[in-house]
Amino acid sequence: MPVWSSLIPFIAVTLALLFVPGTLVNLAGGFRPLSAIGFAPLVSTGIIAFAAIAGQLVGLAWGPIPIVITTVASALLGVGVRLVFRRFGIGGPPPPPDPATRVHLGWPVAGVLLGFGIIGRDMMVILGSPTNFSQTFDNIFHLNAVRWITEHRMGSALDMRMTSGLDTAAGFYPTAWHDIASGTLLTMNAMDPVRATSALLIVVTAVVWPISCLLLVRRLVVPTRTNQLALGVLAASFSAFPYLLVGFGVLYPNLLGLCLLPAVMALGTDILGLSQTPTPALAATWVAAAIGMFALVIAHPNVALVLTDVVGVIMVVYWAVPAVWRAWRTRTWTKPTKIKLVVLIGWLAGAMVALKVVRPPIEAGRWANPRNVIDALIETASVSPLEATIVVVPALLTLLGALVAIITRRYVLLVLLHAGLCFLWFVAAAVPISFFRDLITGSWYSDPYRLASLLPISALPLAVVGLDFLVEKLPVGRLKSLPGAVIPIAVAVLLIA
Repeated sequence: MPVWSSLIPFIAVTLALLFVPGTLVNLAGGFRPLSAIGFAPLVSTGIIAFAAIAGQLVGLAWGPIPIVITTVASALLGVGVRLVFRRFGIGGPPPPPDPATRVHLGWPVAGVLLGFGIIGRDMMVILGSPTNFSQTFDNIFHLNAVRWITEHRMGSALDMRMTSGLDTAAGFYPTAWHDIASGTLLTMNAMDPVRATSALLIVVTAVVWPISCLLLVRRLVVPTRTNQLALGVLAASFSAFPYLLVGFGVLYPNLLGLCLLPAVMALGTDILGLSQTPTPALAATWVAAAIGMFALVIAHPNVALVLTDVVGVIMVVYWAVPAVWRAWRTRTWTKPTKIKLVVLIGWLAGAMVALKVVRPPIEAGRWANPRNVIDALIETASVSPLEATIVVVPALLTLLGALVAIITRRYVLLVLLHAGLCFLWFVAAAVPISFFRDLITGSWYSDPYRLASLLPISALPLAVVGLDFLVEKLPVGRLKSLPGAVIPIAVAVLLIA
């Protein structure tokens, strides 16, 4: 513990950077306190990344001051948007939750704490010591970037000059990860990029990831005490994420973006009205979504592209196509249906443009196929791609959840999302190098590791559906005489084991 105790100040400052700015802006936009805290890491990342860009453009040295200024400006923006929405009668306060779906706050909080404990312990084991760091090319670059930004007080993603020199203008590089780590160092007046990186790794994987998963699952699946408590354990149970990217690369920018992605997806379900629970304040949702999308781009464009061209396309099609099809058949076009048609066409057009623009040279994506078709299918079904250890229970729960969703037709969106992400991974892993492979996965470098790490994002909600089905249908679910807390706690203990 004495060795790890040296990391506590770094973790504390990192937590403050990721939660304080975002919480203030979310409250200003109209979120209730719990939603404001939940979406805080996403919004804070966008604020920090924008502060680094704007500060450098106006000649302001990178550090806490640009973050404070940007936080205040973003909070004023949130207030302004809320007033505009109120003035024109857009949105309004969310409806009260259905009493049948009310879950005491203690259950999701306990679930997140379980995830924090399991992943935090795993990351400490993986690191070995807060002063250890991965001996890989990518990680050496990331550590150098954190130190360079800290020393030169220049963290703009639009002008990353570490490799080009101070006298030569540079191009875009996703620096959100490095801006947060260097922000921690400058706030502490320290120069230890290794400890700052270790602290950020633990916070992002053990705190931000479970919270993001909670936000998404609460919108896609009706919350219960059992699934809210078990959620944190399941978030820590898929070896493909967050663990795979900690060993490969190390792809820290991708890791940050993927930990934030479920939170952006949750906001998307609120905006489209696909949520199973009441939608929070609409103005705050739009502000958080706009800042969150910017955060994904600066964290890593690969992740933003997953949102626009895979997740977003599936969600918008699921939301719009049934209404448009009914209107086409009946020749009855209402205003909401026309809006859905415009959004559908606009989103698909934007997705095609993004797929073309955010694309590295083909030569950069000619990864060899790591798997044959049979192996890729097995690893897809088990949500355990590449070197990831097969964890049987969450894999079986995912398959059961998909089966339940298909039979009941209640959670079809979850199946579509998982199928889309699995398709990307399968093409990169098993389809030979060809025009088709380049077309589908070239924007992600056709990199099996990047795409394999996506699978738990869509598998987790399905696993929750499968868990709910088991608890409801097996005999233990009918033991009504037991106290209400017994079954959720027993399920969580079994999952941990």
